Amino acid sequence: MGEKDFGLNLMAYRPDPDKPGMFLMLLSPRSEVQEGRRVPRDVVFVLDTSGSMKGEKIEQAKKALHFCIDQLDPKDRFAVVQFSTMAEPFAAAWTDATDEARAKAREWVRRFEASGGTNVGEALQKAFALPVDPDRPTTLLFITDGRPTVDVTDIEALSKLVKDHNRRNLRIFTFGVGDDVNTHLLDRMANETGGLPEYVRPSEAIDGKVTRLFAKMSHPVLTELSLEVPGVRIAEVLPRQLPDLFRGSQVVLVGTYTGDGDSVIRLRGRAGHKTEEFTYEGTFPKKTTDRAFIAALYAQRKIGFLLDQIRLHGEERELKDEIIRLSLAHGIETPYTSYLVLENEAQYRQYGITVSGTAVVGGSGGGQTPSPPTTLTTAVPSPGLRGEDLAARSARAADRLNREFDLGKASAEGLVPNAQPTGTFPRPGTPGSPADEPPIQPTYGSGAAASGVRADAEALRGAQTGEKAVEVAQQIQRLRQTEKAGRDDRAAKRVQERAGRRLVLYRGVWVDEAFQGTEKMTKVKWGSEAYFRLARERADLREAFSLGQRVVVVTTPGQAVAVDPDEGAETLSDEAVRALMEPAAK
Repeated sequence: MGEKDFGLNLMAYRPDPDKPGMFLMLLSPRSEVQEGRRVPRDVVFVLDTSGSMKGEKIEQAKKALHFCIDQLDPKDRFAVVQFSTMAEPFAAAWTDATDEARAKAREWVRRFEASGGTNVGEALQKAFALPVDPDRPTTLLFITDGRPTVDVTDIEALSKLVKDHNRRNLRIFTFGVGDDVNTHLLDRMANETGGLPEYVRPSEAIDGKVTRLFAKMSHPVLTELSLEVPGVRIAEVLPRQLPDLFRGSQVVLVGTYTGDGDSVIRLRGRAGHKTEEFTYEGTFPKKTTDRAFIAALYAQRKIGFLLDQIRLHGEERELKDEIIRLSLAHGIETPYTSYLVLENEAQYRQYGITVSGTAVVGGSGGGQTPSPPTTLTTAVPSPGLRGEDLAARSARAADRLNREFDLGKASAEGLVPNAQPTGTFPRPGTPGSPADEPPIQPTYGSGAAASGVRADAEALRGAQTGEKAVEVAQQIQRLRQTEKAGRDDRAAKRVQERAGRRLVLYRGVWVDEAFQGTEKMTKVKWGSEAYFRLARERADLREAFSLGQRVVVVTTPGQAVAVDPDEGAETLSDEAVRALMEPAAK
């Protein structure tokens, strides 16, 4: 194989030349990679047949195994282990994937019945007893719907068993079926070997998830990947263990670098018994402000990795601090910034903000209120305020503020494309207002996109099993595997700088990065005399207010102002204004 068989694309983002740059690297085999270059592999299927799998689950699992066995190439070898109270292998050694052998294995699988306990340890020992050929990639698919209940049940002991038998060419892919699985065990099994954990929720089909993954990895072309970039220092790469490369797939890497300039990029990997090396050229610039989405993609993956470290191995202060820094810098929800995430009417009121069902005006999408989760009570518009009245009042207030402070001349330097110029308040129907641009809609529940982790710190560190544990595990994995940052340009508008202050858009509310959630809160009505008085009092508040009609901003340590379009103080006394500018008494 040569360089023409694999494509490598490099992009970089480095707005500050005095800080490490970030890069995005895409690796993919060319479409011309032929079947003859497929790497023969060894595959172990390990299936839980305990009593809890009875019924539809065992039937779906057997259907999935039949599909996977049929997908094996004659050059492959395979093994099957079923386990309940005890573990039983299909054969004592590897089986060549001949037509006859595959037919016998399918018949053996067809006779599986669900009964007994869950002996995870013995199942793993049977699988690890198979000899490992260093020239063949080895894949272990582990399917279970429960926690270990027989023999070795300690998660640390089972994790150590996996670690002790890990090999450089072994990948474990775990499938947790339902919510009674131990997420820590399954995730550690997969993470330890460079595989992936998957979860099949109660409403999902086992066979669909298993067969989709297995079909993607049916044609390995390069395994045990490594990168070398001698011209610069690569400080970090995510994922930390590079995945194998399959025909029709793409490996997406993000990382950081120091130094700059042109450099050779060497990609190494194994194709069967041979180690292949491919050489490319790339440029790691000293400064470049293009492709800012790379920063968001890096932040998502880094946060996912750090959250997993805390979830599986315990909380460390430096990990937590880095998560908070990245979360605030990029507007990514985490358990450590959950106080900024307003989910329902009660929480909006806690921080002095109302949820209005009426469209409101705000710069860069800032005055928009996303739909709350359907499981919560949806707020209704404030009584007595019709949509056209609000729009008219918004237009008058925006015109007044722009006129009084001459904000229309402010510079938009450093902001994202199409954002309002610094300090400018948009009127309804102007570019950048909600009338022209739909809000960035968050998603909720197990189907959430990779925009963050919606759980508190206690849930992160808490239960290893149950519905919440599975949801947290899934959300973290989406962050670690995300490839989609930057596909929606509006996402870049979630973080804005105003007069040296950074504000982050959290579900329709612009929140000061300095906000801790413990400040004494003063709520003022948007467009009121109180609002204009604060805007006259301090230029930095005026700049922050320009983002929209729902803003939370810290005025001084221990004091904060919440701007709300529907309710709040309409006048402020001299004493009240002075109090807002003085640190709150402890």
